[in-house]
Amino acid sequence: MKDKEQVVNFIKEILKQAKENEFTIGKTQLVKLLYLLEIEYYKLYQERLTDLEWKFLHYGPYPPGIEKILGSPDIEEEQIELSNSRIFHKYSVVKDSYDEYCKDPAIPRLISRVVKEWGGINLYSLLDYVYFETEPMQNVKRGDKLNFSKIKSWQDTKIRKIKINKKRLNEIRKSIHKHIKKSERPVIKMKFNKELSECLQIWDEGKTKITIKGNVIITPEEKP
Repeated sequence: MKDKEQVVNFIKEILKQAKENEFTIGKTQLVKLLYLLEIEYYKLYQERLTDLEWKFLHYGPYPPGIEKILGSPDIEEEQIELSNSRIFHKYSVVKDSYDEYCKDPAIPRLISRVVKEWGGINLYSLLDYVYFETEPMQNVKRGDKLNFSKIKSWQDTKIRKIKINKKRLNEIRKSIHKHIKKSERPVIKMKFNKELSECLQIWDEGKTKITIKGNVIITPEEKP
């Protein structure tokens, strides 16, 4: 699965799925999606998907022989002039069909995941990711050949489930419960005498019965 025709088929599948997801694909983005496809394939199988020689060129990872592949009669290039006088190279599949270009059904599924995750994001974010977050681009200089063997397998990077014996798990739970019980703060109980409790109740309710009998003289407070 590593000859030129199959690389063309991988690109056609990327373009087909990009169209289905309503993404417009330019040359830079197409090359980076192909690179990410190589990354994901290596994570799964620990081997290369293509024989393309990737180097640190231009905007990060780039295969120097890609122009010949993009010149395939099955791939159409449309040059669109942008407002800043630059040319946007838009690519599409010449034969507009829904044929499966890859015989191995695992490849279209992998391409679908790559296109959905990275096809619609800002180009600068995509370049930033392939530049700084992919293993082959780590500690390389411009012009260096990229080494895909740096990529860890999916098994090494996935979250692993830890199996614990149920008996042992119950012992751990009991130990934790005992530890929490020991570390609980003591409950502090406050005691009030009867008179103080009554005063607090009066204060809280804002009213009480007057039980004092006799004459009362009220003297206005003198001003200082």
